[in-house]
Amino acid sequence: MEDVRSTYVFDRELNYVSLVLPTWYKLINHDDIEDVCCEVQIMYHLTGHRDIVELKAIYEDRHSVNLIMELCVRGELFDRIIAKGHYSEKEAANLCRQIVTVGIIVIQWGVMHKDLKPENFLFLNPKRT
Repeated sequence: MEDVRSTYVFDRELNYVSLVLPTWYKLINHDDIEDVCCEVQIMYHLTGHRDIVELKAIYEDRHSVNLIMELCVRGELFDRIIAKGHYSEKEAANLCRQIVTVGIIVIQWGVMHKDLKPENFLFLNPKRT
């Protein structure tokens, strides 16, 4: 089994981040294992859309399951709303279009996101609204 640290250096310059999930033996029951597998499958299938964070790789070691994902260093939608105070109609329409587009794609894959809120929308590029 390959060690994730031998392949990726976790650095902002490389635009990768590791999301660490517990290993299978640390999970309490079969449902927890299914939840982790489901999460990985969802991210795998949704990767490639320009408005969805990209799953780069998956590694498992003795201690954890590591999802290597795009690093979104430009903050959350919530923080941008607070910082800006308000959006113009054009900017708000663009954001709504992106949110609805992602929602449609997720639903097409049979996934229901039960926690849609500004904190869960992340930005990769500082220039985009």
